[in-house]
This record gives sequence, C-alpha cells and structure tokens, in this order.
Amino acid sequence: MAKLEFFRSTDISTHCDQCGGRVDLIKGGVCVRCRRILCYSHLHGSFLRRLLTDLGAETVCVACRARGR
Repeated sequence: MAKLEFFRSTDISTHCDQCGGRVDLIKGGVCVRCRRILCYSHLHGSFLRRLLTDLGAETVCVACRARGR
C-alpha cells in the first residue's frame, strides 16, 4: 500500500539563503518581499502559516513579518 502524504517531498532542491540547509521546493520557497529562497522553518515558521499560504495568503518569510514589511 502506498504511503499517504499531504505535503509530498520532491527530489529537486536548493539551499536556504538564511541557514544554508536543504530546501525542498514543495515545502519551502521564495518570500515575495525580500525574494530570498528559504526553507520551511524560515519561510513559514508554523504549520498554520503554511496552511494560510496554501489557501492564498502571500508567501512572506518570518523575518519580513517580524520587521513589519
């Protein structure tokens, strides 16, 4: 039986501009304000924020949200 995944992983990746870690392009992405490529934790910060982004909210990274940009 196949494994059920809600957010499926991909083989394509790059490195996070903030921590240098691996960025899965399905879970991480690019901030619309600072245009940096970021991993899941630096881009979304939480599952709730990820869910809001998937439902249409702007993809704004944790740093830009903290600065009020």
